[in-house]
Amino acid sequence: MKVGIIGLGHGQRVLFESFKLSNIKILGVASKDQKKAEIFSKKNNIIKKYKNWKEIIKDDEIDIIAIAVPAVHQIKIIRECIRYNKIIFCEKPLGTNIKSIKTIINELEFYKRNIIIDYIFCEHNAFKKFKSLIPKKSKFMYGHVDVIFNTQSYAMKNKLINWKLKPSLGGGLINLYLPHIFDYLIYFFGQIFSIKIIKKNKKNFSTKLNCDIKFESGITANIKIEANNPNQEHTIRYSNEKNELILQNKGKDYTKNFILYLITIIKNKRLMKIIKFNNDIKKFKKDSRILLSSKLINKLKKPMSRKNHLESIKRYFYVEKVLNKARLSLNLNKEMKIN
Repeated sequence: MKVGIIGLGHGQRVLFESFKLSNIKILGVASKDQKKAEIFSKKNNIIKKYKNWKEIIKDDEIDIIAIAVPAVHQIKIIRECIRYNKIIFCEKPLGTNIKSIKTIINELEFYKRNIIIDYIFCEHNAFKKFKSLIPKKSKFMYGHVDVIFNTQSYAMKNKLINWKLKPSLGGGLINLYLPHIFDYLIYFFGQIFSIKIIKKNKKNFSTKLNCDIKFESGITANIKIEANNPNQEHTIRYSNEKNELILQNKGKDYTKNFILYLITIIKNKRLMKIIKFNNDIKKFKKDSRILLSSKLINKLKKPMSRKNHLESIKRYFYVEKVLNKARLSLNLNKEMKIN
């Protein structure tokens, strides 16, 4: 299999390395910045360069198209990939308009095109272990979840003004970080009943986000995201009256250094235990997103069954639907039910 990459930001930093790790040949790149494409191609022995993303999709030698552009542009690129029977690997979210997203989801389903969105956390062994320790519905699924995601984005650190700060283009916290959190919370706790954005930055909504969630299972959650905080932290804390389950990372690489704690409350005493899991990612010397994305990419190397194809599309659309309700809650300042 051979891949063509559209976009040389995240495409250069992470996706290129992920496809290399998966032993898939990178045949070509498309970028509006031709100087950047020329330097990158020469450095990495990439044969083909394209000024126009439509041309790379038309190339019969390319099997997979990896898309790394602002979300506002993804739908039109995905539609062209469907037309030329390409396997699609793209970033989250799919787009910024729920109607166009629904249309493209229907096309993907109708034409049986394989697509993977770069939702990496559910590929993480720590997250799989966390899920296995959550009480199942048969034992009553109840409790509360707190998610803290603090980081200092490159744009914030360097005081840049670009698309990553603009929700209308696919940036802002609501598009860059919240989809990942929705994805793994749904993986842990099932479908969401309602969501409400309860605090926002009035100026451009690019630095802080605070929202409440209610799950259909009865679990409640609060999410706090901050994108200009040098004290990096990614913590997921699930608690009920008997236990606390904490997945925490305070390292600079926000997918790498997780520690999993189980706190049991016995006779008013809190007994803490560190839970071991297969921590293969800690041994990985590069940006750990590369390893997690490569795990997703490896799924592209195997034929996807019709059932798996439909299940993945259904999952992606559900995350997009929840995200759209979050946008509505942001604009209308009220709780939005997911239906």
